[in-house]
Formats: sequence, C-alpha cells, structure tokens
Amino acid sequence: MRWLRACLVLLFMALLSGQSAYSRDDADQCILQDEEVEEFLQDIVKRIAQALNFRDEVHVYVLCSRVLNAAATGDGSIVVNAGAILQCTDVREFIAIIAHEIGHLEGRHIITLQSHIDHCQKTGLAMMVLGAAAAAVSGNPAVLVAGMGGGQSIAYGMMLSKLRQKEALADTKAAQAMEILHWPIFQHFVALHEKLEMNTGGVYNVYMSTHPAPEDRKAKFAKWARESEGWKSSPQTVALLETWQRRFKRVQAKINAMTQPVNDALTATANPRDVNARYARAIALYRAGRYRESHTIIDALLTDTAAREDPNYEAYYTEIKAMCMIKMKQCKQAAEVCWPILKPGTGKVHIDLGLIYAEAVIEGALRDHFKNAIGIVIKIKALRPAFSSVTHVLGQLYTLDGQPSKASLCSAEVAMASGDLDRAEWHAKKATPSIQAKDIKADIERQKAQAAH
Repeated sequence: MRWLRACLVLLFMALLSGQSAYSRDDADQCILQDEEVEEFLQDIVKRIAQALNFRDEVHVYVLCSRVLNAAATGDGSIVVNAGAILQCTDVREFIAIIAHEIGHLEGRHIITLQSHIDHCQKTGLAMMVLGAAAAAVSGNPAVLVAGMGGGQSIAYGMMLSKLRQKEALADTKAAQAMEILHWPIFQHFVALHEKLEMNTGGVYNVYMSTHPAPEDRKAKFAKWARESEGWKSSPQTVALLETWQRRFKRVQAKINAMTQPVNDALTATANPRDVNARYARAIALYRAGRYRESHTIIDALLTDTAAREDPNYEAYYTEIKAMCMIKMKQCKQAAEVCWPILKPGTGKVHIDLGLIYAEAVIEGALRDHFKNAIGIVIKIKALRPAFSSVTHVLGQLYTLDGQPSKASLCSAEVAMASGDLDRAEWHAKKATPSIQAKDIKADIERQKAQAAH
C-alpha cells in the first residue's frame, strides 16, 4: 500500500503548494520576502480571520510565480502566488482569494486530509483483496490486475470528491465572513472565478478536478450578490476598502517590478506621472544596477505629497534609497538616513530597513553605529527567530564590536540551522559559559543522540 499512499500524498502536496496544470520553473518557487507586501496581506487576513472567529496565527507567504493560484497549508499558513495579486483588477477580487483560503483553515480542511487518505487506502486495499480472491478461484491473473486498477481508481475518485466538498465549504465560509463584515463584494468573487476559468482554458472535467464546476461556483456567488444588494456598508468599511485598493495598486506595482525580467519591468514603469509606476521604476532601476537614477526617483517621492498615502511610506522608500547608497559605497550616508526612522521611540520595528541599516554598518565598519545596529537586529531576531540569516548578521556585528563570545553563539545557531552539528559544537565551546551556550550544547547532544539511533 505504500505506492498508493505515496501517490495520494504527492497529489496533495502538489495541490497544497499551489501547483496546477501549468508548468513552472524552479525560480517560481522562491519566496518573495518584503515587509510592505507582507504587512498589507496580514491586514486583510486579520480582518477576515476575526470575522470567522479564527484565533490561530496565520502567516502569509508570497511565491514568485506569476500564475494565479493560492493555497492553505497544514501548518496554518497561506501561500499566495505573485500572480494571484497581479491578475486581480481590484483588491476585492483578492479578498475573495484570501477569504476562501481562511475558510480552509477555519474548517481544518488540510489537517483532516490525513484521515481521508487513510480511508482511501483502506478502500483501495479492499478492492485488491477481492481481486486476489477472484483470481485464486478462477485461475485468471487478469482479474487481480483489474481489481488493483479498480482500487486505485476508486481511491483517487473518492479523494477528488472529498476535495471538491472542501472547496465548496471554503466558498461558503468566505461568504459567511463577508456577511459578518457586511462587505457586499460578491460580484468581485464572480469576476475572480471568471479569471480562473480563463486561465484553465474553460476546460472542466468533473472526474479529474479538485474543485466544483466553475459555473456552479459563479452561480452561487451571483446568488449571494443578489441577496447582499440591500446591505449598507458603514463609512468606516467604505474608507477601509478604498485605502486597501490604493495600497493594493502600490503592492501590485512593487511585485511587478520585483518579479518581471528587468527590461520588461523598466518598460512597464515608464509613466512619470503615476506615483506607483515611479516607485516600481526605482525598484527596477536598482535591479538593473542603475543606482543613481533609482536614488533620484526615491528622493523625489519622499517629497511628493501624493506618495504619502501609506503611514510607513518613508521607511519603504528609504529602503531603496539606502540600498542604492550602499551600492554606491556611501555606507555612512545610508546609515544616517535609516537611523532616524529606526531609533527607539519612533514606533514599530521596520525589519527590512533594520537589516539594510545593519548591512550599511557592516559594509562601512561604522563604529559609531555598532551598538545601535546590534540593538535593532536583536529586536528583528526576536520577531524572526527562524531566520538564520538574521542571526548571521548579528554575529557579524558582535565580531566588529569586539564581542567574540556572543559572535560564537550566533555562529553555533547558524551552523545548527544548516544541520552542521560538529561545527555548531565547535563554536559553542568557544563561547563564554552561559545559559544560552548550555542550551545550545544540550540541543546538539540531543540531536546527535537521535541521529545515532
């Protein structure tokens, strides 16, 4: 039965990782890490999750693929392709995607897949046993082969049926969230599914599909749209959706500039009057190595009233400005434009800007900034404990600041994250005895004991 289980697991891994009938390059699998994009997505997720009283923490990850697709995962995360953002005309279409995936999480659909896999396995096994019995009686091995084929087909069909049921339930949960929030946006749900249908060429096979028929889904959303015609959205809701639409267009421009080939991105951002196009062009110019031109655009945006719609606009623009400065060997100036936004008492911790600031301090060996940079990166490490790259940056800062023991602990953590336990142990032994060093050594011993067994 291992072969059947393997087939089913591979099927679901493909589905849950956002894979579809389209071929995709490995480059499409990279995660697009950007604080501005992540914060915008988390704002939407938080509102919808609260509406459904879903209290688990939800992380959103963006893959670089430009295919329109998204998926919920078993660990409570949502994976969104860049294409799911880029191909939506309106933020309300994107809300439909997020609401559907939260519907999966709230319904624990991914977690319960394991029980369905087990059930399908048992059904397939029963068919094979019957086939073997018939073959023994008749003396005809072809009956056994037919029984095996039938078992596999039934198991596969049952699994697809279960998936279609879960997709329909996720649609219903999304609708419930919209009703609770009083967001009458079901026409945008219809528009989204029309795009999805176009992406598949309008071909639907009920015996091979993991989703309900597109016409059935659109009809259901159209019915909900008619029922919601009498809803009155509050001024706060209208203002929120308008704000999200402006942020959505900005995020779209940014993702487009980050995921397209550089020359295409430069061509697509040639409009000098559009704030979002100018922002995206600065990103594309940076990618093209044209740092001075990018820097000039950002300087203009920082003084442009129309560019100040987002409360964190200064941090996001300064990220690009500082990166250009570092490339132009102006590390001291880069650190000086970052620090006023990052220093204690200025509000939130800006993760991306903080790491850029640390890079400027390291590249320029800016002694006056060592302590400040260490403090910022420690805060970032607390927010991103699983990112070994942050620990590596902290170790570099400790080395420059003359704190070799703490640098060794950072090196030990990085080595452990990469699975190099011997190197981790070597670095941990170099550190001054402390609770942290003791914990690392104990963890190394535990992992080595497990490996030995």
